[in-house]
Amino acid sequence: MINHYLIRHTKPKIEPGICYGQTDIELNPNFEKEFSFIKANLPKTGIAVYTSPLERCLKLAHHLSHSISIDARLKEINFGEWELKRWDDIPKEEINPWYGDYVNVCPPKGESFKQLYDRVKDFYDSVLIKQNSSSIIVAHAGPIRILKGISQNKNLHDILKIKVPFGEVLTLSVGPDHELRL
Repeated sequence: MINHYLIRHTKPKIEPGICYGQTDIELNPNFEKEFSFIKANLPKTGIAVYTSPLERCLKLAHHLSHSISIDARLKEINFGEWELKRWDDIPKEEINPWYGDYVNVCPPKGESFKQLYDRVKDFYDSVLIKQNSSSIIVAHAGPIRILKGISQNKNLHDILKIKVPFGEVLTLSVGPDHELRL
């Protein structure tokens, strides 16, 4: 059994109610305290570390290892023109179609949940399933929800309902049948 440790970055330094996905945001100053909890829940030996290229993940990944692999497929969903807008300020005629079908509808100049799923699934197929050793993946709620959803055979509409707290360490195991399990 090969274990993969999924870590959501710690809380970012941004006001609640702001839409952000691929915007590069710094972590809160209490990052070091949260990091202590994360590190205590990981193996102590050298292990491959994969990370989103966004700063809030890179900072954590660099605290875990000097040798990291940056993978853009682990980025959060791209909210396009909605990035850094208050959710309440996004025009209803733009956001209502997305609320009605976030799986397939893209925010203006952004991506749909299906597009996010496809790139994370590609990471799963080309990295996690083929890897012969354990790894740490530092990412965002969206990609972690998808990996967790794959392990639970959830459909795309149910994946977004999965809760992923900041700084959570989730262990997924890949068995000899190449299936991902919680």
